[in-house]
Amino acid sequence: MNNRGKEITGIQEDLLEQNKRLRRRIEELLKERIKREALEEALRKSEERLRIIADNMYNWEAWKAPDGKPVYVSPAFERITGYLVEDYMNDPRIIEKIIHPDDLPVYLKHINQEINNSLEILEFDYRILTQNQQQKRLRHHCVPVYDEKGNFVGRRETNYEIGKDTENLHKAIEQIKEQNKFLNDVFESITYPFYVIDANDYSVIKWNRAAGFTQTEGKIYCYRLTHGLNEPCNNAQHPCPLELVKEQKKPVVVEHKHLSNSGEVQLVEIHAHPIFNEKGEVVKIIEHSFDVTELKRAKDSLKEVSAKLKYLIDTVIDAMVIINEKGKVTYWNKAAEEMFNYTKKEIIGKELHKIILPYRYYNDYRKGFDEFLKTGKGKIIGKMIELSAVRKNGQEFPIELSISAIKIKDDWNFIGVIRDITERKILESKLKEDEERFRGLYENSTLGIYRTSTNGEIILANPAFISILGYSSFEEIKNINIKDLYYDLKDRKKLSEIIEKEGIVHAFETRLITKDGYVIDVNVNAKAIRDEKGKVIFYEGVIEDITTRKEAERALINAKEKAEELNRLKSSLLTNISHELRTPLIGITGYAELLLDETDDEPKKQMLEDILLSGKRLTNTVDLIMDLAMLESESFELVKEKLNITEVLEETCLTYEYVARKKGLGFVFEKGKNEIFIEADKRLLSRAVKYVLDNAVKFTKKGSIKVCVSANHNVEIKIIDTGIGIPKDKMDIIFKPFRQVSEGFDRYYEGTGLGLTLARKFIEALGGEVSVESDLSKGTVVSIKLIKTPDARYS
Repeated sequence: MNNRGKEITGIQEDLLEQNKRLRRRIEELLKERIKREALEEALRKSEERLRIIADNMYNWEAWKAPDGKPVYVSPAFERITGYLVEDYMNDPRIIEKIIHPDDLPVYLKHINQEINNSLEILEFDYRILTQNQQQKRLRHHCVPVYDEKGNFVGRRETNYEIGKDTENLHKAIEQIKEQNKFLNDVFESITYPFYVIDANDYSVIKWNRAAGFTQTEGKIYCYRLTHGLNEPCNNAQHPCPLELVKEQKKPVVVEHKHLSNSGEVQLVEIHAHPIFNEKGEVVKIIEHSFDVTELKRAKDSLKEVSAKLKYLIDTVIDAMVIINEKGKVTYWNKAAEEMFNYTKKEIIGKELHKIILPYRYYNDYRKGFDEFLKTGKGKIIGKMIELSAVRKNGQEFPIELSISAIKIKDDWNFIGVIRDITERKILESKLKEDEERFRGLYENSTLGIYRTSTNGEIILANPAFISILGYSSFEEIKNINIKDLYYDLKDRKKLSEIIEKEGIVHAFETRLITKDGYVIDVNVNAKAIRDEKGKVIFYEGVIEDITTRKEAERALINAKEKAEELNRLKSSLLTNISHELRTPLIGITGYAELLLDETDDEPKKQMLEDILLSGKRLTNTVDLIMDLAMLESESFELVKEKLNITEVLEETCLTYEYVARKKGLGFVFEKGKNEIFIEADKRLLSRAVKYVLDNAVKFTKKGSIKVCVSANHNVEIKIIDTGIGIPKDKMDIIFKPFRQVSEGFDRYYEGTGLGLTLARKFIEALGGEVSVESDLSKGTVVSIKLIKTPDARYS
């Protein structure tokens, strides 16, 4: 082909390419036109729907142009005022004629501000006289309206009648607004980047201040922010957490390289959590990230640190030993060689307990070791204990042992730090003889005892004082000025002034800051110690931790004030943390029982019994509150089944028969000759009877408790006791939450006041009713009636 032919071919190809581009542009223009027409049609329909909604609203709606002239008034205007909509549209100043004279100045001022557009959102109350001269109280609320370019195009007004219910609703709305503001403040205060992302297109819906960027026009996409890309990133080496969440429908954690706000590459750990719609589809994703760049660098330098650590371990004065899951020694430092006189060659690979422990410890060691391997829990793991050890020459000597456990490649390794405390024990023995009488009360007191200088230096502090403030030893707290422990220095000044003036102070309540930064409430009793000339040389006193009591007081006050606002939040929160509450309680009561069995020290026994009793009481309280939360939860559902009521009652009564007889009370379950069957939720029925029996046993000092069940037209369960009875004027409060006949901090009987409340709610949920009859000092009869269902049968 000659040059001319090539030139013609090139021109043809250019024309074809231009033709393709032109066709694509025409197609794009057609699509834009179709889209614009669809949007215009949707806008028209939206306006029609909006007008239909406004026409049918109960409140009087009005739309005004920027100059204040009415554009639309809803039919509710006629219902509220008695005047026609046409009257208002023809003469908007008709409102000035019917408004109450005392409220007219406020209204006119508002209209002037509307016309000048000098207000944003305004709400106020006013009164009117309707056409038939009836006075009504209205609430006026208006907001400005702007077009998509930000131009002011008018206002929307809402006027609605105010009644008692409306005022309460308005207060509730204000409380909800405050709560939303609080939650938004919490969201903004999170110190690491936090995003809410649309699962469809990965646009960022909401972000907190720590994210480090501000709102821009149009959508913000996560992949542009974090990677500077124009499309989502996802590959085997760089998996997208959002894609993983959508695929797996569960939270994921991945490491990524992100661009910081300054453009630097940083390694981050991303936590992504799904948000589902009612169909179970992932519609939004919560994502937060942590900068782990420094952590990665730290890992890279681990070898160097390990070498230094080995040198350090070999030079410490304490023996350091490592054993494996078989109890055999895998590490033995130089200090261990010197302490026990065994070389590393002699000890490595041997069972440690058979070499350095006296024979009397073997069974306890084996039992505790096996229990840890089975459960991952041990009594002495993470604690400092004292016991005896044996040197190579057979000499027995006292040691201080600290054991920690670490898992390496799925195998447990136990690290022991051993200190020879022979000299310390000798000194302690001598000191104990000198100080035993004086230190007994001081050391074992549950109250914090202290002494300070006039400048606030801590001179003396007992263990309780140190523990209350979260410190571990006097050495740790002695360099702290007591002024720095006060949450409010004004309290310290006020306390000093009282002591200076009166020489002593009683029951002074203040707040202190613990080592970990927590604020606790304490009760202070203190006095000034003076020299011969009357000059104050130091202060000494006692503090009592009353945080629990003060929190309870504040919680009760706040609970009453915020009950409606926090009801759903309370149920959700209590449900989510029930496991977190019960787990430590099980540990506390379990260890208390173990320690109670192992100690012969009577004072310690008493303290352990108090701990056990308090733990069980708190567990019972958690159960009560969780039942209340379950009952009030939106997801609460009855699980009905066919029950033999006699068997259900026998199971429930078995426990309380033992408790009653232990208390010296008689207990009778009168079940009758016939079995009774009915459909009900077994858990609710059992717990309702349990709570009534709780009260019967608690408030009966002598006599007996009787439970009987019968069936005629309905099923009736009666719990009869010979207890203290209930005064007639208190009958109305016994079924109210957290209320008792005896209330306040000086009440005689313990409890939350939820038992009878839950019993009634549970029975009512089953379609039954609860009633109470009582004579003061003679006893109480609680009747539970259940309506017979068509499926129930009696044999």
